[in-house]
Amino acid sequence: MRVLWFEVTEPSGYRNSSLVIAGWQDSLEKILASEDIELIVAFEDKTGSLEVKKNGNVTYVPISTRQSILDRFIGRFSWKPMMKGLLEKMPSVVECYKPDLIQVFGTEWPFGLVAKCTKVPTVVHIQGSMVPYNNALFPPNYSLSSQLLYTFPNIKKMFRFFCDYCKTKSRESIERQVWGVVEYYMGRTDWDWSLSQILHKGCKYFHVEEALRPIFLSTDKVWKPSKKMRLVSTGISSFWKGPEMMLKTARILKEMDCDFEWVVAGNMPRHIKKYVENKEKATFEQNNVKLAGFMGAEALIDLLTESTCYVHTAYIENSPNSICEAQVLGVPVVSTNVGGISTLLEGYENSVLVPANDPWRMASAIMRIYESSQNIKVSNEKVKQRHNPENIKSELLNAYRSIAGQKR
Repeated sequence: MRVLWFEVTEPSGYRNSSLVIAGWQDSLEKILASEDIELIVAFEDKTGSLEVKKNGNVTYVPISTRQSILDRFIGRFSWKPMMKGLLEKMPSVVECYKPDLIQVFGTEWPFGLVAKCTKVPTVVHIQGSMVPYNNALFPPNYSLSSQLLYTFPNIKKMFRFFCDYCKTKSRESIERQVWGVVEYYMGRTDWDWSLSQILHKGCKYFHVEEALRPIFLSTDKVWKPSKKMRLVSTGISSFWKGPEMMLKTARILKEMDCDFEWVVAGNMPRHIKKYVENKEKATFEQNNVKLAGFMGAEALIDLLTESTCYVHTAYIENSPNSICEAQVLGVPVVSTNVGGISTLLEGYENSVLVPANDPWRMASAIMRIYESSQNIKVSNEKVKQRHNPENIKSELLNAYRSIAGQKR
């Protein structure tokens, strides 16, 4: 079977080397490596200089999305230039490689619109979704107007916030088109199944679990409770991820005279950090939150296995790999009860779900985990089974056969 993938990021296999960050698509690609599948991976090339490469049974096809000066300007507040460029290029990729099936990663990107241009069956592997995400675009008491007021009279910063807002809204309108034209979907939570049934009534949905970075499944390191309260979170890159929820929770813990540190592995944009601190009249650093920046997989494993718990403060999610990676190491999880997270934590003993925008409940849950941590036993076998590469391979191939009309 010949399968064509469309994805946003450059695959690690394209460089024929192991990148420091490997997306879950890279992990899924590795799972298919030993199968009788001819895989074509088409991905966005913003430079316009990359060439087609072949590595084993995988052919990598860069799609040039270099834009004119006008399109780059429009692209600051709209996804339409990217959509236009992809719709011009994707049909020729399909025609060249003549796949039996097309798999697209994420409804949030315009790639799913390839279904408009071809009769080849197309399946979207659901990641998140802009439709419900935009419903949680700002936390309570935050808004576009308060952002603009905060940056006034700095016109440059005001323009940046305004452009980000407009671009996010335009992304939703494109995604609604994707939901309308694609018939097949892959997902793994009650949340994404429910969403697919609402946004495309009558669509066909296949359960396929998410692949994790192999090192998290192969390591022999497991969680051992830290004597000091050490909290771990990963990338707080947008308001959806709850940066102000994190700061409020940390402030409550500090007011309780807790001796703790909260390490954030990943990025928090400077403009979001400064805006939240201004709004909350407090800083992350003053409340024991350390923004550690990018962290490789091995360092993150060490950090997680020597922590008190993993903390997730988001307002909307589907199935964040960060929670799954913590679970597979046996790390206790405290998370807001949003999106598909309840599906991930179902049956996982060492976890507490709290309402979104309730930092008091979150602080209390963290305290309870810490106080009982010495008696908590690692319970991760169910999670390891969920992310077992052989099980994921079986689910994926069964979906492929069903969609492409092939019999076992």
